[in-house]
Amino acid sequence: MQKTSVQNTAAYFFHQGTSSAAYRYLGCHLEGCSENGYVYAFRTWAPHAAFVTLVSDFTDWDMGLPLARITDAGIWELILESPRSLEGMPYKLRIDSGRSIHLKGDPYAFFSRGGSDGASIVTHPTDFVWEDEAFLSERRETVRGKGDEYLSAPLNIYELHAASFDRHEDGSYLSYRELADRLVSYVKYMGYTH
Repeated sequence: MQKTSVQNTAAYFFHQGTSSAAYRYLGCHLEGCSENGYVYAFRTWAPHAAFVTLVSDFTDWDMGLPLARITDAGIWELILESPRSLEGMPYKLRIDSGRSIHLKGDPYAFFSRGGSDGASIVTHPTDFVWEDEAFLSERRETVRGKGDEYLSAPLNIYELHAASFDRHEDGSYLSYRELADRLVSYVKYMGYTH
C-alpha cells in the first residue's frame, strides 16, 4: 500500500526518535468518512511482533482483525471502515511474538477503561479547549534563556504511573481530575519542573 508523504514523514521521525507528536500518528484516529461510513486508522509500534490484531466488541475478541506491518522497524496499521461510529467502544491490541501472546491496551489511546481490564476506548478529543495560556506564558518567561537559548533553567521531569500514585481509602482509582488536584502540589513540593 502506498503511504502518503505525511504518514511516511511521521513514521520516519518516530523511528528516528525525534517525533514530538507521535500521538497524532500512532493510536486510533478517525481519518474521515467514506460512502461506507467511518474510516479509522489503528497504528502501533511492535518491532518484535510476528502478528498484531485488533480485538474489540466490534471485532472477534479471540482473533480480531489483522494489522499490516508497514515499516521494517515495526509500525503496524489497520485502516478500518465501519458503517457506524466506534466512539466509546473498547479495544485492545493482540500482540503475538511467535512465542507468546499478550492483550495490551493501546499506549497511544486518548482514553482507557482503566482498572485491571486496561482496554483502550475509541475517542476523538477534537473538541477539547485548552485553558493553559497563563501557564504557557509563565513557562516562556521562566524556561527561555537569553536570546534564542532554550532551557536555561534546569529541567526535572516527574514520570507518573497514575494507578499507583494514589488511591481512595477504599482502594478505588482516582479520576484524572482528582489525580491532577493531588499531583500538582506534590510535584511542586518535590521540586519538579515538568
